[in-house]
Amino acid sequence: MPSSADFDNPNLIIMGCLMDDDMLEYGCKSCGLEIYSSGRTENPSQDRALGAIIGLAIGDALGAPYEFKPPVSEETQISMDYNGYPTAGEWTDDTAMAIAIMQAWVENGEITSEKAQDRLVEIWQTWARTAPDVGIQTSRVLGTIKAPTAKEANLVSAALHLTYGRSGGNGSLMRTAPLAFLKLPDAEVAKVVTQISKLTHYDDDAAHACIIWVFAIRHAIKTGELNFDSGFEFIPEDAQAKWRGFLEEAENNQPVHFENNGWVVSAFKAAASAVMIGDYNFVKGIEAAIRAGYDTDTVAAIAGSLLGALNGAKYLPKEWSTILHGWPNVEVGALYTLTKMTIELKESIEGN
Repeated sequence: MPSSADFDNPNLIIMGCLMDDDMLEYGCKSCGLEIYSSGRTENPSQDRALGAIIGLAIGDALGAPYEFKPPVSEETQISMDYNGYPTAGEWTDDTAMAIAIMQAWVENGEITSEKAQDRLVEIWQTWARTAPDVGIQTSRVLGTIKAPTAKEANLVSAALHLTYGRSGGNGSLMRTAPLAFLKLPDAEVAKVVTQISKLTHYDDDAAHACIIWVFAIRHAIKTGELNFDSGFEFIPEDAQAKWRGFLEEAENNQPVHFENNGWVVSAFKAAASAVMIGDYNFVKGIEAAIRAGYDTDTVAAIAGSLLGALNGAKYLPKEWSTILHGWPNVEVGALYTLTKMTIELKESIEGN
C-alpha cells in the first residue's frame, strides 16, 4: 500500500481504468487504489476482479433456462425466468465449482499446495453427491476416486482420458475464473491452472483453454482492456498457432456458428466470440452467448467471467445480479464476500 506522499506523485495516475463522472486525480499502479478530486477513493481493479465472478454467475444463471435447447432466435427475450423457469437467478455447476475453488483457497490461505487441492477435490465430491447437474467428465472422475485427494483425482482423470481417448469437455474452463486472482509469477499461475484443470479434465486442450482464459481475465482486471495474448507463452509452441486460429475464427463468426459447445474448443470459441461481439457491452455479449443454444449456461458463464472483469461488478446489470443465488444455499451477498476474501489473501492478484 503506498504512503500518502505517493499520491502527490502525478506519475502514479492510472489512465486505463473505468472512470466515474467526477475527475480522477491520483491513483496507485501497484494496488489499483484511486483518489478522486471529490475525496472519494475506490479500487477499480478489485471491482473488476469481483466482476469476473459475478459475471460468471450471471451468465450461468441467465443461460440455465435455455440449456439443451436449439439456438435462441433474436425475437426471443433473454430472461432468467424464461418460459416460467422455476428458479430464476439460480446458478448451476459452473458457478458452484468456482465457489469450491475459492472455499478451499480461503480455508487454506492458498490453492497451490497438495493440501489445498485435496480439500478442493473433497468439496467437489461432496457437492456432486447431491448436485442436480454435474458434467459427464467431472461426474466420472468424482464418482470413481476412492479417496478425495488431488493425487487420486489426477490419476483417475488421466486413466479416463486414456480409456475414452479424450476428456476435453468444457467443465474445467467454466470454473477457472478464480485462478486469475493468483498472486504468483505468471509461469507459476499457468502451472496451477493446468493442475486444477487436470483434476477432472486431463486433455491438454482443456488446460490450454484455461490458461488463455485466465490470463485474459488477469489482463482485464489489471488494465480494463481485452487482450488474449498474455497466456500464449505458457502453452506449447506447437499449439499456439492452433489456438490463435481458434481466436481468429471467434472474431469472424457469431457464437451460434460453433456447434458442439460442450467441447472445450467449441465452448472457448463461442465464448470468445461473445466477448468480442460484446465489445465491453456485458448484456450484448452474454445474450449472444446464450443465443448459441445447447450448453448455454456454460458458454455464457465463461464469457461472463471475462466480460465481468472488463466491466467491473458495479457496472453489471442489477436486475440480474441482485437475484443470484445457489449452492451452497447462499445469495449473492455471500458470493461477493467469498470473492473479496479470496482476492485479499496473500496469493491475490498482483503478478508480474
